[in-house]
Amino acid sequence: MNRPNRREILAFLAALPTALAASRPARAQLNAPKIVIIGAGLAGLAAAEALIRRGADVTVLEARDRMGGRLVTDTKTFEGVKVDLGASWLTGGTANPLLGRLEQVGAQTQADTDDTLIFMNAQQQNAAAVRRFDELYHNIEAAVNGLASRNLTLEKLRPRDEDELLALTLFGPFQYGVEIADLDPADIAALTPKQDNLFVKSGMGLAVQSLFRAIPVTYNSIVTDIEYDETSARISTRDGQTHTADAVIITASTGVLGSGSIRFSPDLPDEHRQAISNLPMGLVNHIYLQFSGNLFGSSVKELTHLYGVTQDNVLQARLSYTDPSIIQCTVGGTLARQLERQSDASAINYALSSLSSMLGTGVERAYINGNCTRWGRDPFALGSHSAARPGQSAARAVLATSAGVLHFAGEALAGPWATQAAGAYLSGRAAAARIMGLTE
Repeated sequence: MNRPNRREILAFLAALPTALAASRPARAQLNAPKIVIIGAGLAGLAAAEALIRRGADVTVLEARDRMGGRLVTDTKTFEGVKVDLGASWLTGGTANPLLGRLEQVGAQTQADTDDTLIFMNAQQQNAAAVRRFDELYHNIEAAVNGLASRNLTLEKLRPRDEDELLALTLFGPFQYGVEIADLDPADIAALTPKQDNLFVKSGMGLAVQSLFRAIPVTYNSIVTDIEYDETSARISTRDGQTHTADAVIITASTGVLGSGSIRFSPDLPDEHRQAISNLPMGLVNHIYLQFSGNLFGSSVKELTHLYGVTQDNVLQARLSYTDPSIIQCTVGGTLARQLERQSDASAINYALSSLSSMLGTGVERAYINGNCTRWGRDPFALGSHSAARPGQSAARAVLATSAGVLHFAGEALAGPWATQAAGAYLSGRAAAARIMGLTE
């Protein structure tokens, strides 16, 4: 299976406005249907915006005390320096459907760089070695596409040396949040390639808050029960509140849906429950380290990638795009889950000691402050993004279908943009379009 090309991606985007227009009844015909949206992440906010513009009576229930879901910008830890704790880039460059919307609120972006430093057991690799590693990484991508076309799994894709250990770790758990044997190659091949990244300078979380600041949201509203039939639904929250609706858009993560924390009466259809089970949450976390200055001096610029292997530990890091004295380390899969069982200090020390092993003890002397994410322990996320089980990529399309008056939205069911912020945005708009069609 081949990755979608630019033409296919643009065709997917072009179809959405048409779907919305086709399903847009006049306001008098709409008769103000009552819609409850569960979750004020990007999918829920995008759906609310589309529905409110068309005259619907919309209630957005959010379990947290803020909007944005897995998009959040930390402005406190590093004295005003902005760092994104969730998604921080727009994949696909100018083809990303979220770019134009964020530019409407003044968001500025910075293109990713190909600049890379690689260290193997404390030895910096030369330019030729970096080029060979890039070729190895692209060969892995090609191998995954080949396995996808033959409906094979990735379980036999195992490292034979340190270069392959680094490449497979970066490609698998540090990118998708699960070990490489647990990925579905067909799912990966169908996704928009994670290239031509644009970083949001002001912070992705803050930009999204600015874009949707006019959307009314009821915060600290934890949904516990959804009772539904063919024409309506009743939603109950932990604080004893109840809401009735003609339709419900559920943007909770597949991790939350699979945990049973939201009870459905009657149970969701078998195909939806199976789809949720086949789309478990992967886990990618960030560990931010602040130093007294740029560890590499002015010769190494922001966004430079730092990769390394030392004592079988893999490091993926980059100099922050907001301040080169801050280094963002990324961990995923089994390692991320192991670190979540330890303290924040232990997770920070893991990243700090890994950097120190590669660059020398001066790293620890220059260290000032740190912060880390724990998306797997967040009860309203239970992971960073969805990862289809081997052979189960079709589950995304299944979960995108409606179950009577219940509609699902989120990054897990967004076609080629699944797993990404843009996917959540498009999925929310698509759910709104489906509801407008149902209420004609």
